[in-house]
Amino acid sequence: PGDRAMLPVRKHFRVPVVPPVDLNLEINSQKCEILDLSQGGLCIALEDKDQFTVGETLDMVLTLQDDDMELEGEIVYVVFDKSHGLFHCGIRFMNINSRRQLMLKEYLTAFQGQMFEE
Repeated sequence: PGDRAMLPVRKHFRVPVVPPVDLNLEINSQKCEILDLSQGGLCIALEDKDQFTVGETLDMVLTLQDDDMELEGEIVYVVFDKSHGLFHCGIRFMNINSRRQLMLKEYLTAFQGQMFEE
């Protein structure tokens, strides 16, 4: 219990994204590979750690089942994943309105249901 109390607690459940899914992300008109998604943000794969910097704010388009959502996000971490030879980049959603938040929640709830059925 001693060390566990020091770990940050996540506000949102993360759903791993495994292709094929009706989910796409574009940042600066470039498609990005989404590793996981939550109501609070997402994690993408990067080949170059210098592609984004922690604290940087991005405009992005997240497409959920043919519905485009223009979002703003902040880079919260970039770490190397030795097992896959790629960098993982965490992006926190910023200024997300209630309609988009509800769309994300509904998508994630449905996606979670599919995961546990399999």
